[in-house]
Amino acid sequence: MRELEGERGHRARPFRLVITEIPVAGVICHRLAPDHLLISGRFRADEAACRAALRALLAELY
Repeated sequence: MRELEGERGHRARPFRLVITEIPVAGVICHRLAPDHLLISGRFRADEAACRAALRALLAELY
């Protein structure tokens, strides 16, 4: 978040983000609503993929 704030030159406005982790075997990242992600544990464990998805979502919510 600080990185996005630095890029945009101002603090983020308040926002809500819900992340629900589900117990499935695959790699899942599905957007249920503009502020709600459904993810699997395997997706959460993939730091690069998780960081990229969260950064894209935060940029929209910002």
